[in-house]
Amino acid sequence: MVEGRTPAAIRQATSEVFQQEGYRGFLGEMSLVFERPASAFDHLVYGDWDLHSLAHRVEVTIVPAGDGVYRLNCDAYRVRDAGDRVLSDTQRLGKLGRGPYQRLLDRVKRCLDAR
Repeated sequence: MVEGRTPAAIRQATSEVFQQEGYRGFLGEMSLVFERPASAFDHLVYGDWDLHSLAHRVEVTIVPAGDGVYRLNCDAYRVRDAGDRVLSDTQRLGKLGRGPYQRLLDRVKRCLDAR
């Protein structure tokens, strides 16, 4: 939970943290989508021979939770053929695959608390 910050400040801090980790962001008012190419290991396990086709996508939503309090929701996906709108295959990551993204959200909170 984030208290005493505007959605714009939360959006800015979230964008900074994800960009530091190599993600490109697409920012909306209360939702943000970040994407970056998958690692070589991920290509070996989940991809195919095309090293540019697999990506990680993270959708972060800023949800009002009361008087000046917001919650960040995060959904993480593995996307095959990420550059192809017709053939892309999006697979939502289970709870075990979400740990790294929770750590990023924790960094967002720390960043906001430090300001």
